Amino acid sequence: MNDESEWYQGEVDEKGVADGLGIYILPGELITIGHRINDKLHGQMVTIYDDGMRKVGAFLNGKCEGKQIGTFPDGQVEIEMFHNGQ
Repeated sequence: MNDESEWYQGEVDEKGVADGLGIYILPGELITIGHRINDKLHGQMVTIYDDGMRKVGAFLNGKCEGKQIGTFPDGQVEIEMFHNGQ
């Protein structure tokens, strides 16, 4: 985490880098709960955006991987498929 407004609480490696299960908060924008490896998103994640949208999905080495399900505040659901972030 480089920006002073960012906040992370969770597992870290011996150098203090996010590595494992944790919660990441970017005030006024989003909250992400899930796993990181060497400060990169890795594994299952849940992200809640400031506007109320929620996304659930997986990451592999910092890139979206597989199914991402977004739920908008009005209940509309969006499903996207990713491979290597695309």
